[in-house]
Amino acid sequence: MGKEKLRELFGNVGDIIPELESMFGNTYLDSPDRTKEGVWPELNATGACKINYLIDKVTKEAVETDCHFNQTTVLSFLNGYITNQDLVSTNDWWVVIKHMDKCFSSKCKELYEIACKDKYLTPEQMFETYGEIIEKFKIGG
Repeated sequence: MGKEKLRELFGNVGDIIPELESMFGNTYLDSPDRTKEGVWPELNATGACKINYLIDKVTKEAVETDCHFNQTTVLSFLNGYITNQDLVSTNDWWVVIKHMDKCFSSKCKELYEIACKDKYLTPEQMFETYGEIIEKFKIGG
């Protein structure tokens, strides 16, 4: 049976976009790959993907958690970032994002804001700027 006949029968199952897999973890792998459907043709060349359904699904599937788990997870992420280790799974990070959507704790907010600076700061800069706060941080409500 030819490749096109198989694709006709099974669709795009098995076609994986590594960037989306790393961003959405199990949710991406458990979903049919519809990432190219509905993308404007002029954006196809840029590798653009339609991911709204993935965002909706991953936040719905993420478990509800408390501030203790959230702060522990964010501290693990920060320590991993500074030491160049991957200490927090993609799925756990989505739990953090879901928690932060509803959390009013200043401690959660403080850590999360620091963690989001990984887009701008190198691990060395993160340690220089926030290392003392991270090391002395006390988990609590």
